[in-house]
Amino acid sequence: MIAGVRRTVVGLIVIPGGLDLDAAQPPSTLVFAIAGDASRPWEHVRLLARLSRIAVDDAARKRLRESADDAALFRALLEEDARHG
Repeated sequence: MIAGVRRTVVGLIVIPGGLDLDAAQPPSTLVFAIAGDASRPWEHVRLLARLSRIAVDDAARKRLRESADDAALFRALLEEDARHG
């Protein structure tokens, strides 16, 4: 969270080979980034909850990883958000 950020945004990166973030866990193939205004922490928490509902679903993660390009990934993320809302 950053003071003065006007709009909360989400980024999603697909890493086909995975990224080792924790030696005790398999490599991460999906990495989310969130930036939001520090004066509205509830937005951040709500967004984390929405993303976590997607992230725990194996089929949802598979659909996101299989997106053909950036536009397809964006559409897939919106569809998963609607599906898990």
